[in-house]
This record gives sequence, structure tokens and C-alpha cells, in this order.
Amino acid sequence: MVYRMAQRWFMILGLMALAGCSVIPKPQSPKVPPKPQVKQSDTNVLRLRPISFPQMQGWDKFTGQQVVGASASLRKSCSVLLARSANRSAGSSSIPMTAGEWHPICKRLNGINRQNVTQLKLFFENNFTPLRAESPQNSQGGLFTGYYEAELYGSKHKKGKYQHPIYGLPSDLVTIDLGQFDKSLKGRKIVAQVNKNKATPYQTRGALEKQGNPSAPVLYYVNDYIDLFVLHVQGSGRVVLDDGTVQRVGYAGNNGHKFGSVARHLMAKENLPASQASWQGIRKWLDKNPHKQNDAFSANPRYIFFRKTGTEGPFGAMGVALTPMHSMAVDPKYIPLGMPLWLETTQPGVSKSPLNTLVVAQDTGNAIKGPIRGDFFWGYGAPALAKAGIMKSRGTYVILLPNTVAKRMGLL
Repeated sequence: MVYRMAQRWFMILGLMALAGCSVIPKPQSPKVPPKPQVKQSDTNVLRLRPISFPQMQGWDKFTGQQVVGASASLRKSCSVLLARSANRSAGSSSIPMTAGEWHPICKRLNGINRQNVTQLKLFFENNFTPLRAESPQNSQGGLFTGYYEAELYGSKHKKGKYQHPIYGLPSDLVTIDLGQFDKSLKGRKIVAQVNKNKATPYQTRGALEKQGNPSAPVLYYVNDYIDLFVLHVQGSGRVVLDDGTVQRVGYAGNNGHKFGSVARHLMAKENLPASQASWQGIRKWLDKNPHKQNDAFSANPRYIFFRKTGTEGPFGAMGVALTPMHSMAVDPKYIPLGMPLWLETTQPGVSKSPLNTLVVAQDTGNAIKGPIRGDFFWGYGAPALAKAGIMKSRGTYVILLPNTVAKRMGLL
């Protein structure tokens, strides 16, 4: 998956605080996947309880642009699923299914007017079986965090306030697959810097920011050093250029060093109270101490290199552009990518106001693990950051399983 999507805003809080479709071939009869074998003693398991649409919290209020947005998000997933062969797996260990079981549903969706709210809502009610997700591991409800797309202001040229470079992938950086040299090292890789036929560990963040890197092309120069660091943690973002255009950048590679906690550094070296080690508290401290920003960020030796991704995005693990408030990262061990999910949780912060909406599982993340776990995509910019930065809500989701799959699994 795209790196950003592996380093979520949740990881900023967690790690720091701890410190159109393609031409479709004639469909084939899909092979029916076997039912998953689940150990009854395993508490880390997804259980599905059939309910009705009226029993879904807030479904009666799901109208207007919410329906349009969720449908648009599912159409993006359908563009991927329709392009896959019918027999290709499109399920998970908990919900086995094939791409072919999606094909007729996606074709029906594509035949509906994109703005016809009534028909779009009926499409979900007629083609899916609602199944509330439950798990012994999450008897008090699963955890839902939020993430967003970093937004920066930049220029194609170094001038005035635009002094901080977003680097592209350096020409002297190589990634070495150790498994090609020793089978016992299969899956292990190292990143090296090659100079005069000699490979050495790549420069750390501190060295790169102090010395620069002539081997790395500069994509853009941005005006805010802290925002640039956030971009490195997020792994992707949008850059609003001084000529009024917007361009996006995404993960291209890294220097091979492990992620370090800025919060732990500030608590240990600068006596920052643990109560102020949230991202909001860290940002406030950094703004007040600009002369110490470089030293603080050097506590994280990992450095990210980027590539231009155009104007659309960001892209999730499924390979489609994420839709604000209608895309979510999940654990693909339990939830198949492309699956519609009715979210039943609360708004971020102290409010207990419900957050009920239809999202599509289109992304994954290193911190997103478990049968009832989600990272909600809020969008980009300050409003999205305000929500994503504090979201830590309990709840669950209702899986909208295609009727044919629910029937095959004995759930309909």
C-alpha cells in the first residue's frame, strides 16, 4: 500500500504521544471459496449477526449528498473489481468471496443515475444483507480513529518564504532484497546509499536536512517546516502552489531508518509534560521554539522521499482515490477491500453525537488491526485535521454483504 496510508494521523498521535470502467470480458462462473475454518477458542474473530436496515443506527437519516458520496466511493472500488477476473479472490479469511460475485452488483450501480438519491439508497437495500460486526475481543466496541491528507503551501522555485524542499527519490538510493542472496533472509530488505561502488547506510534525517542531497530532485519548496514533517509522517499530501494550482505528492521511498518519537525526545530532553504530548501540544511547543525544531525532528531519523501523483488523490491500498468521509482503512484479514460498511460510532472529542454514515473499505494501515477497527478518512486541510487529530471513538460497523454471498455463507 501507499506509505502514507501506512503512517496514519493515528500514528502521529500514538507514536508521538507515547513519546467509466475497463472493458469487461465475458464473465466466468466464479469458483465458490471455502468457508473459513475458525477456532472456537479464538477471541480475535469476526462474528456476523444478521439485522435489518431499519435496525441500523441512523439509516433513516441517510439521505442527500451522503448517499451520493457513498455511492461515488463504491463506484471507485467497482472500477477495480470489474477489471478483475471473475475467479480472482476479493475476500478475506472471515469473508471469502470472488471478484465475480461483485460484477453484477457493480454493473447495477453503474446503471443508476449518480444523483438519484432514492434509487441509490434502494440499490443498497435491495442488493446487500446488513450484518452487524461483533467480536469477543471487542465486547465494549471497536476503536475508530481518523486520518487526513496533509496540506502544504509551496512553490516550484526556492524563493521568499518557500525554503523547505520536498525531495524526490535520490539517484544514489538503492533497496536491496537480502532474500536474493540468502533464502533465510527472505522478506528482509535494506536501503543503502551507493557512492563510487560502495554501499553504506543512507543518511539520517538530521544529516539530510543539514547537508542537503544533490542526488535527490526537489519537487517543490514549501513554507512551513512543521507541516513538512507532518507530510513525512502522513506519507502523502496536497501542495497548494503559489500560482493557484494544486498538486499532490505520494510516497516514493525512505532512507531505511526506523521511525523515532519526537514526543519522547521532547519529554526526555525538554521536560515537556506528558499531558502536553499530544500533537496539538507538540505543535504549540515547536511554534514557540523554532530554534529547536531541527533538533526535535532529528529524533526521528526516518526520512521520506516523494513522487508527484497528479491532482487526484490520495490513493488507498485498493488503488483508488479516497473519498472524504466515505472511505475507511480496515484490517483486510477480516474485512475485504471494497466492502461497504455502515459506521456506528461517535463524533471525535467530548461530544457523544453519533457518527453514522456509509463508508467503503478502501485502505489499510500498520496500526489498523483487529476484527472491529477502522481509520476514518476526513479529507484534507485544517477542518479535517481538527477532527482526525482527536478521533478515538468506540463503536462498530454493519457490513453490507452482497446477498448472493450472504446466502452462500448461510447468513440470509
